[in-house]
Formats: sequence, C-alpha cells, structure tokens
Amino acid sequence: MKRRDFALTALAPLWLTACGGGSGGASGPQGEVATALRRAADYMDEVVSYRGGYVWSYSPDLKQTFGEMEAYRTMCWIQPPGTPSVGHVYLDAYHATGDERFLQAAERTTLAIVAAQHASGGWNYIHDFAGEASLRQW
Repeated sequence: MKRRDFALTALAPLWLTACGGGSGGASGPQGEVATALRRAADYMDEVVSYRGGYVWSYSPDLKQTFGEMEAYRTMCWIQPPGTPSVGHVYLDAYHATGDERFLQAAERTTLAIVAAQHASGGWNYIHDFAGEASLRQW
C-alpha cells in the first residue's frame, strides 16, 4: 500500500466529517468534490493539525491522538502516515485543482517538518512542539 493511500485511509473518518456532503455553491459533481476537498483541507489544517504537524490517527472527537502509541496533542510524527504523508496529500490536491489553499496547507506542514529538524540536519521520528521536557515526560 502506498503511503498516501495509507494516510488517506487513516484520516478518512476526519475528512468525511469535515466534508459534510459537499455543498457550497459549486455546481455539478466536480464542483461538489472540489468544495468537499477544500472543506476537508481547511478542517485538517485548522483543527486537526498542531502547528501544521500530524500524528497517525485521531479519535473522532480529537481527544486522543496516536502515533506508534498514544501521543500528546503537541506532538507530530515525522514518518508515514504522519506529517510528511499529509503534506503530500495537500500537494496532490494542489496539483489536481490549482487551489492555493492546498499549497498553503502544504507550506504549513512543511514548516512543522522544518521545526522538527535537528541542527545536524536529520530528524527524529517524533517531534513535540512543547519541547524536550514534554517529550521526556511522555
């Protein structure tokens, strides 16, 4: 299974919640799909992500988040199906639609990956925006 397919499968319940049927002024099936995709991206970027970063899985109410195990809300995973995979989905949506909103979401996700980068140039598979003390407590 490709990493993007896995990310879409893992995040599908949240995306479907955000889509709500695809209305909003666009006409025809393509317009409905584009509207639903935009609503889903807005929801994922503005509600689900933490500073542009993502873990692997979320409970429907977003009270529990999981990477390899339960994670703090301030954490993101720098491995599929986490942050990089969602960023790729945003880029795919941008290339398919030309809608700058998807590019903005991809940029925010990129900035989360940049924030997680070590001074040496590499990454840990996990990053906690709350800092090292929070990561140690976890």
